[in-house]
Amino acid sequence: MKILVINPTSSPSLEDNLRVCLQDRTRLPVGFYTCSNSKCPKEIYNVSQEVESAYLCFEELKNMHQDYDGFLVCCFSDHPLVYMLRELVGKQKPVTGIFQASILHCLALDVGNFAIVTTTNSWKPLLDKAVDNYLGTGSAVKFKGTFGTGLGVLEVHAFGTAILDKCKEVVEKTNVEVICLGCAGMVGLAKEVEEKLEREVIIVDGVLSGVAFVESLIIARQS
Repeated sequence: MKILVINPTSSPSLEDNLRVCLQDRTRLPVGFYTCSNSKCPKEIYNVSQEVESAYLCFEELKNMHQDYDGFLVCCFSDHPLVYMLRELVGKQKPVTGIFQASILHCLALDVGNFAIVTTTNSWKPLLDKAVDNYLGTGSAVKFKGTFGTGLGVLEVHAFGTAILDKCKEVVEKTNVEVICLGCAGMVGLAKEVEEKLEREVIIVDGVLSGVAFVESLIIARQS
């Protein structure tokens, strides 16, 4: 049994970061994929880049999916690749994205309202709409919105204080109990942010949540 962690960009540094942060954190073996096509975006900030990324990655993944039992798409969005892979592999193998895993994590906690802290402000309308679509208008009442740090995907680890500052601002403005880190590049920062916040707030790392979720579904099917 093996999971494929998918970086749907052409940025090797993002995969490197995923590898480091997932080392010794998984129960099942993990493989990593980064798109090798130079036309694939290095960072994703809009729907056009999502679609381009999904198409180019799918062209490569459709020839290698047989080697894996579950798949995690590491882009914090309602990324088309999630649905394309589900069609490809069928119902026997779990496929999810870190966006979906994070939202499910928040709902499972059931401790109160939640928000998303992400990179650029261009994500705010896209993620607000994605949460509403995923949960339905009635169920999305606990969601208090998306907040951008102004950082790029590849900048977040260099500017960790900006993420902490934005999380503090969000807590003060919205009184949320849970914050999702809305970018794969933020993997590994949740514990540090949680410890430095002045209030008791749960910080959800979508990559760690996603891997745990996919692992659980694989193991459950095998038991």
